Amino acid sequence: MPRSKKHALEQILEPIAQRFANEIAAAVMDLVEQRVKQETERLVGRALDGVRAKGRPAVAARPSGVRVCRVPGCGKPSKGPRFDYFCEEHRNLPEAEKEAIKQKAKEAEAR
Repeated sequence: MPRSKKHALEQILEPIAQRFANEIAAAVMDLVEQRVKQETERLVGRALDGVRAKGRPAVAARPSGVRVCRVPGCGKPSKGPRFDYFCEEHRNLPEAEKEAIKQKAKEAEAR
């Protein structure tokens, strides 16, 4: 029994259609990967800036622009210039103590 022209046409078109579908799928996958990467970078943002090659943070991750408390070893976020960059816990220290801490910081910075 002779083969029909429809069957022969399917044999020719099937590989072409399969290749086209594979190329479309690969292109869509690339676009999805790019979008996921962009969205991840947007959400994580600066948190990845302090990561070393081995995946460990170089320093404790803090939002950009946040200064830490002046008290040595504290490490908490400061309350800003209004409170001389002392944290919530240390902003109520006596003025003499605050000045001594600031003076030690200036001396250490000058070295």
